This record gives sequence, C-alpha cells and structure tokens, in this order.
Amino acid sequence: MNSSMVYKCLQRLLLFFFLSLSHAQEHRGVTEINGTLVKCHTTAANGAAFIFEIKSEWAPFGAERFLQLVASGYFTDVPFFRVVPGFLTQFGIPPPSAVRKRWREEGSIPDDPSQNRQILRGYLSFAGAGPNTRDTQLFIALADSSWLGKSPWEVPVGRVIEGMDVIDALYAGYGEISPFNKEGVEQYKIWADEDYLRRDFPKLDYMKDCAIIPASAKKASIQEDRGRREETKRVVVGEERVPEETLNALSNARDKEPAWTEEWPYTWWGLLWVLGGLFGFLTMMWKLNNVKSLGKAR
Repeated sequence: MNSSMVYKCLQRLLLFFFLSLSHAQEHRGVTEINGTLVKCHTTAANGAAFIFEIKSEWAPFGAERFLQLVASGYFTDVPFFRVVPGFLTQFGIPPPSAVRKRWREEGSIPDDPSQNRQILRGYLSFAGAGPNTRDTQLFIALADSSWLGKSPWEVPVGRVIEGMDVIDALYAGYGEISPFNKEGVEQYKIWADEDYLRRDFPKLDYMKDCAIIPASAKKASIQEDRGRREETKRVVVGEERVPEETLNALSNARDKEPAWTEEWPYTWWGLLWVLGGLFGFLTMMWKLNNVKSLGKAR
C-alpha cells in the first residue's frame, strides 16, 4: 500500500469520526443553546418546573405557534392527560376560557418541512392526526423513538433541556387514553366537561403556567431552577412520598438530560484539536511525498 492510499484511508476514517461525533453530540443534546427558552411550572415534584428550548430552525411554523400559545397564557392549568412511561406525555387542552376559545377558532397550522429528525427522549412535538392538523396539543417523548417523527405533522419543535426528572415524575397511574385503554381518559370529554378530569382522574398532574425566559436571564433562570429542584429531594407520586435515596437511584438509571455547552468535556475539544493537527500533518506529508515522486520521475 503506497502513501497515497494510506492518506486516503486516514482521510475517510477522520471524516467518519467527525460525522459520528456530530451525530452523537446531537443525540445527547450537547449542542449550543441558541433557541428560545420557555419555563413551565407543574404540580409534579412538589411544584417543580422544567425548561424547553424551542428551535425555530427545526420547525418554523410549529415553533412560532407554540411560542404564540405561551405568550397568550394558553398553558395555564393544563392537564398532562396522557402519560405513558417509556413512550410520551401529552397535553394542550386547558379549562374553558377566552384564550382557549380564541385558539380553537384559530385552527391548525401547515406542516413544517420534514428534516427526518428522529424524536429523542425529551423532544417536544405537536400531536397531529394527519397532514396540516397541528393546533394546540403537544407531546414530550419519554424515550427515544425509532418511528415517531417520520410524519410531517410530528416534526419536533424543541426539547426539554432542564427538568426531565420533573417530566418523569408526572402521574402515570391511569395509563393510556381511550381508545387504547377502555378505562383511560377520553379527550372529547375534556373539551365538553370542565370538571371531567378533576372528578374522574383526580391524580393527574397539571402544567400550572409557562413563560418565555428573556435572553438576558437564561443562565440565571436555569441555575435557579436546578438549585430549587436540588433542595426538593422528595417527590409526590400519587399519594406516596418517594425517599431521597430512591429518587437518586432512579435519576442515575433513567435521567438522560442533555448536558450544557458549558459542561462539554474539554477532553473532546482536545481530541478534536489533535485530530485536526494530525489531518493537517498527513496532508502536508502527502504533498511532500508527491513533490519527491515528481522529482524522481524527472
């Protein structure tokens, strides 16, 4: 094998490494936080909150609609009426109000162009039922999915970047909704009967409110929320309280919250620099070898 073939093999290996690293980085959420942050308070985990990063480049129409809903106060006292561990949690039907009436009349939005982006744990997407049917209902993925996200109406609009443990603590005792579960929540009754869920499914958790975090307050809000949740180490699940040691074990086993850019391991950056230098060195050696070969040929 001559030096030219060695160079080409190394070049392809390096390219494969960079592509793999890029994919792993996105899969783990280790990307720059450059979207709009939305903080939502819940009744779960003793009133803890979680934070979405809404990414317009993923879904322009969907991201705009979600942020409009947040700004209008739509997500006030909104039930997490569908919580299926290992699958998803769904929300988006608030109690009767002028805001709900307005958005019901607003109708649906067009589908966003599909980017074939796999829906991963913590990703947020509208819960559409077919082409151009996205309106006010959304879901958060509780696990990576190999099939969600392939339809145009399931393009993710953002992701949970803080507080995934709060999502995991949502009450899930009622199981799937109807018709998948005969004893489950029936969506049409939520719209028709204001007291339906409180009466028949009293243990459900609720989204108390959501608000857009100003760009200047992003980091402070994240750290404040993280600190508050660290202080609250006991979570109400149904009517039982889970001990701190159990929560820690669950967190270690299940929590896959994305890491922040500021927590990006420096060793990875160092490795990238080393590989970049190696690539440049090999390129230089290959060129020198070609020059020598030409000299010998003459």
